[in-house]
Amino acid sequence: MQYTIAFNSVYTPNMCKPICGNHTDDFSTTWENIKGTVKMIEESPKRFYIIGFGFIEIIGSFGHGTTANYIKYKWGIIIPFKRIGFKMRKGWVITTSYDGDRLKEGETELPKNAIIQPMVTLVNL
Repeated sequence: MQYTIAFNSVYTPNMCKPICGNHTDDFSTTWENIKGTVKMIEESPKRFYIIGFGFIEIIGSFGHGTTANYIKYKWGIIIPFKRIGFKMRKGWVITTSYDGDRLKEGETELPKNAIIQPMVTLVNL
């Protein structure tokens, strides 16, 4: 069995292979927890095997440079910036969730009281 851990700027059902369906659950987490995950992405081989579980593939594909820079400035977390497409069968997508007013065209600052928080989507787990 192969599982994927993807650190991405968004989650869409298009990331799932057609036979998979959609995500199974979402939950929020903290930026402190994400620091450990990013460290794991930086230090781990991109594919490894866990006995009794299966292969794990790690994909760092955060495709929004401005958001990645904001997270670096605000929380000190350096997220690899890479715009790629991928398809997964099972795994976890770690992404950002935005809560606030829609940004005006060309804006680079968040509106007052807006927040960006990490969210984890389980895919067919």
